Amino acid sequence: MKYLIFLSVAMFHLVAKSQNCDFKINEVDAFTKTEKIRTQDQVISVKTSEAIYFSFYSSNSIYIDFSYRLSGIKSIVIGRDSTLMILLKNEEVIELLPLQTETSTINSINNTEITCMYPVTVEQLEKIKSVGLKKVRLNALRFYYEFDITKEKWVKKLNADIDCFIRKINK
Repeated sequence: MKYLIFLSVAMFHLVAKSQNCDFKINEVDAFTKTEKIRTQDQVISVKTSEAIYFSFYSSNSIYIDFSYRLSGIKSIVIGRDSTLMILLKNEEVIELLPLQTETSTINSINNTEITCMYPVTVEQLEKIKSVGLKKVRLNALRFYYEFDITKEKWVKKLNADIDCFIRKINK
């Protein structure tokens, strides 16, 4: 009986937490009357001195806002044909083209970051959530950067963000 009560409380906490959506942007544009929604940056993978992040953005269309951050100075260019490849756990690949070309920026403490938006469908987001991420590859103009998805807690947070995002845009 004690375990049943504990399990019930844990499930209630999990459900309540999963419905607590934290958006970085959640507004209606005063000029266009378009609803804009953006989730918080969610870490997907970290290597020694580099990390990748996803967030989800909606304003008429929906996007994965991909961010690659690394310590040190590096020039990275994302061209029109520079795909973001998402390898799912079932070995299926979702390949996304960038919305526009991008160039890396360097901040005041000599860290490099490149952020790029990739149009995505609700069906693709649902597939990422249901099947699960295995690897992500950013194809830049001269190089590619590949990341294994190893932390299950990051995947769970990403899935919660996908749930919140899809619920919000489908309202």
